[in-house]
Amino acid sequence: MATKGIPYGVTNFGLIQRENLYYVDKTAFIPVLEKADKFVTFLRPRRFGKTLLLAVLDAYYNVKYKDRFDDYFKDQAVYKNLTDNRSSYLVMRFDFSKVDNNIERVYKSFNENVLTSLKVFVKEYQTYLPEETYSELSKIDACDAGLNYVLSQAFVAQQRVYIIIDEYDNFANSLLACNEGNYMSLTHGDGFFRLFFNVLKAHTSGMDSPIERIFITGVSPLTLSDITSGYNIGSNLSLSPALNQMVGFTETEILQMLDYYRQECGTFQHSNEEIMELIKPWYNNYCFNRKCLSQDRVFNSDMLWYFIKEYSSDGEFPDAMVDTNIKTDYDKMRMLVRYDKDFGRKASIIQGIINNGEIAAVINPEFSISQLDSDDNLVSLLFYLGMLSIDRYEDGITVLAIPNNTVKMQFYKYMQKCYQDCITWRSDDSLLDRLGRMMAYRGQALEFIEYVVSCMTELSSPRDFDPQAEAFVKGFILATMGVRMNFYTVETEVSMGNGYSDIYIKPMKDAKHSFVVELKYLKANATDAEVKSKEDEAERQLRQYLSDKIDHARNADRGISCRGIILVMSGCKKRVLRYLE
Repeated sequence: MATKGIPYGVTNFGLIQRENLYYVDKTAFIPVLEKADKFVTFLRPRRFGKTLLLAVLDAYYNVKYKDRFDDYFKDQAVYKNLTDNRSSYLVMRFDFSKVDNNIERVYKSFNENVLTSLKVFVKEYQTYLPEETYSELSKIDACDAGLNYVLSQAFVAQQRVYIIIDEYDNFANSLLACNEGNYMSLTHGDGFFRLFFNVLKAHTSGMDSPIERIFITGVSPLTLSDITSGYNIGSNLSLSPALNQMVGFTETEILQMLDYYRQECGTFQHSNEEIMELIKPWYNNYCFNRKCLSQDRVFNSDMLWYFIKEYSSDGEFPDAMVDTNIKTDYDKMRMLVRYDKDFGRKASIIQGIINNGEIAAVINPEFSISQLDSDDNLVSLLFYLGMLSIDRYEDGITVLAIPNNTVKMQFYKYMQKCYQDCITWRSDDSLLDRLGRMMAYRGQALEFIEYVVSCMTELSSPRDFDPQAEAFVKGFILATMGVRMNFYTVETEVSMGNGYSDIYIKPMKDAKHSFVVELKYLKANATDAEVKSKEDEAERQLRQYLSDKIDHARNADRGISCRGIILVMSGCKKRVLRYLE
């Protein structure tokens, strides 16, 4: 049999089957999902495989595919545990990612999107519905009226309907990122989006109501919370431990995939262990329920397919570990967390996450836009967006952490924008790239750090007596260095030698130089004696960190050196910058 193709960007389950593309079997979750609830909302970050999951559910439940059921599922896990509801529904699908998010066009676009989907539905199932359904639907120009009419016809024909809605909050989130007022008009009062969900709810109640099941995917619970009175049925199963791995890939699934393509392609030049060591820091580390912490963490599936596509072509690691399409998605999500122009509470929370790498918080299953001032809700939003993931549970507290380097870059970009409003910004990206290359490949780090520090010499407001000044300085250095992660990754609070380093600069790929930076901060009027005391303290701590023989011996075996760097800042001025001798 021919080698299975790489389904990068493919969300059509039928196409995957027909064209012999590789499918990571998630069908074992279908019976679990069916027993959980009839009306389900399932939220995950972008590009985690939600749309493909919907295509699988469509193929499984759609009466239209009854004759092809065995072709689709005979080799899948669910075939050993089939449910009675298979191939028994008329499936009505909506994809709101196609709705124009421009406020001037959003209603017309949404209206056309829904009406088109309804017409496709009626055409597909014209033998199951009253004969006049399509012609009468064509006379209706309002989507809520059209939806009500088609579902009423399904009721008359005594048909069972399964509603599938993909990316329910896509255009709403885009509106929210640009203008809160436009978003509020959409989801409150008589907003058309709210009316759409009112109609859905109306056709789920009563004897023989046509809608028996609904499955909704999206990114965050914000929009659903804001239309709650229009749609207050069903369950949000996003945090269900039974469904933690329903989308995304586990390490076990990836190793199976690597073994397959290693055998089929013959181009792999690295062991599975070497490949996993590279990709884990970039694509892995998602956990959506603390009860699942003992399970394999989940990888972003689109990121992984991007890597397999690039790597399998020649057996060389890709130059760019982050797909341009994924970076664009994260840019959109990052916009939901509005920039604090005055470096307010929101920016301070995110700065703390960057500086510490984690934050303790309660993950709230729902919250509205009016409740985003709550710290827990802001952090919960970051969790749903995929910017944070569950790291551990200790002393009765859930600790969330930045899951991987791809996301870390997005935090750095957010903070860079916040810092631009406080600092005379004059960094040169091409110069940062050149200096970063010299650091990673030639071990020349002081020039790079010197330049980064020089970018913050002029503040728009004094912060000498700000209790957050040290975090401000550290966050700025991390953001400026981290946003250019081409040759190394920047980590903070890394466990070393029974302590935690301020900044760990870790080389990527073939770079051979790493650095541990100990940052000390003093007020702008600090004396030379105070500076010397901090310098000595930094030196003692660095020697302790660099005594971590296990970690450093492992790096030495791979030809990676590690040097300590002392950086003492006074206000926003550099007072000491030197290597540990």
